[in-house]
Amino acid sequence: MLIWSGRGILSIFVFIGSIILLTLALPQSIETDYKIVLSLIITALFSGIMGKRWNKSEEHVVHDKVTGKKVIIRNMIHTFFWIKMQYWGLIFGVMGVSLFVTKALEL
Repeated sequence: MLIWSGRGILSIFVFIGSIILLTLALPQSIETDYKIVLSLIITALFSGIMGKRWNKSEEHVVHDKVTGKKVIIRNMIHTFFWIKMQYWGLIFGVMGVSLFVTKALEL
């Protein structure tokens, strides 16, 4: 049983990739938690924008020449753990803001 469909797995790849890139690019003086917050926000923006674009409900009607019937072709839905990709944008965003507030209140 697959836990993703279409391009839904890209949300996790973007999250992991952004953590790696930010860890390498940003100075060591910045705490790891803030790098994770930034990665969560980047992933939230990616998942929200691209998920909404890719999950547009478009239907194409094609006429079958042999049978003469209409065939409706729907776009693939992009999910991860059976949740649409654009909603992962909200989940990652809430996680990022929650971690940021938690770290800010620790001072």
